[in-house]
Amino acid sequence: MSSSAGIQKAIKKLDRAEVFLKEATRKAVVAEKKFILDQNKKQLFEEGVNSFDRELAPYQSASYARLKRQLNPNNVTDLKLSGTHYRAFTMTTKFPMQIHSTAAISGTLIGKYGMDIYGLTEDSKQIVRDQRTNDRILKAWSKFIKGV
Repeated sequence: MSSSAGIQKAIKKLDRAEVFLKEATRKAVVAEKKFILDQNKKQLFEEGVNSFDRELAPYQSASYARLKRQLNPNNVTDLKLSGTHYRAFTMTTKFPMQIHSTAAISGTLIGKYGMDIYGLTEDSKQIVRDQRTNDRILKAWSKFIKGV
């Protein structure tokens, strides 16, 4: 085999590896969809932050803010009242994966607080990687390497 043919073969293997890793990552993320959505809800409820780790603007109504303090002792803007918004969180399953809510109120919340209410902070992404997806990807990669 000429060196040119060897290089072409190696490039094809690398291309297959890249495609495999992307798909393995997608599958790992989809498999952990519930955990990922829960991380987004946790950011909002416990910290009142968006995907860029920025605090959400405080509630404009003082009386509503008092009510919310009774419901959430964390004293943050959590975008949760009845739970409908949180229960309707979902995530796309193709890259680029995005989190959103199908609740009727979501458009209003996006208007007030921006699209960045959906998505994970860097810390939350690291938790997902460390606790859930890295092992899945590594196991899949090990199987792939054995077959190459």
